[in-house]
Amino acid sequence: MKKLTSTIISYIIIFLFLAVPAFAQTSATEKVINDVKESVVELIGARDTNSSKESNLRLETYKKVLKLSIEDAKETKLKLLAFEESEKTTTTLTLWKNAKLKDLNNAIKYYENELGEVMDIEYPTMEGIKYRAEELKKWREEVYIPLSKEIQGFIFIKLQKKTIETTEKRFEKVSVDVDKLREIKFKDIELIEERLEIARKLIDKSIAINNDAEKLFKKRYLIKFMKDDNEEKISLLKEIEEEKKREDYAQISQTSIKDLVDNSFTQVKDVYQIFIEMSNSVRGLF
Repeated sequence: MKKLTSTIISYIIIFLFLAVPAFAQTSATEKVINDVKESVVELIGARDTNSSKESNLRLETYKKVLKLSIEDAKETKLKLLAFEESEKTTTTLTLWKNAKLKDLNNAIKYYENELGEVMDIEYPTMEGIKYRAEELKKWREEVYIPLSKEIQGFIFIKLQKKTIETTEKRFEKVSVDVDKLREIKFKDIELIEERLEIARKLIDKSIAINNDAEKLFKKRYLIKFMKDDNEEKISLLKEIEEEKKREDYAQISQTSIKDLVDNSFTQVKDVYQIFIEMSNSVRGLF
């Protein structure tokens, strides 16, 4: 029985190393976006002054903001490129991915051009810096942030799919050990089986929620890349029209892809909590 306990614990450890860091990467991206936003807002709200020293300091801050933005855009591009196409990749997804890569290249070019211009400024003014910061803020809100949010949604869904696949493999192996407990007529086998059944239901729920996130992603972003005679597009458009008739449409339209994936991930974490409880139950009797 010690083997069962150690096996379950090893699955938990593997999960923590594989799943959590993957989602931490996307959280790091969100932090960069928020840091840039705060810096730009601070520049716009800076008190006017005739001090050349203050103007130079503000200009250096603006340069740092642009450099950080370039790094963020390039990192996002690398993450998108990391998802290699396979035989299961649809033409629609390929078209979307290529379009987003083009958008990211344009964003990087925008940042680099702006950085190139400010690098040549010898005598900055607070008014000039504020104007540039306001223009950057407007462009980010209208162009870059929606683009980044779209790509992050795609990455979240793909990462969660991999997490679920890993969890299902762990579940199957734990199930084998539970079968062994049943064979030797383990005293609390009913409790163990109940826990295992709950874990299975949580995995199924996690899959369903992540599938909802993927469908929402298709409705918002992929549908425009589908051909008009595409059966999936026709079905999605029909669903969208039906949703518009619902009284809670306003709430539905505000549904966050990230929130859905976070919810799916929570179900998976609960599965591993059940594995811990199963492990403790077996350990307590041996």
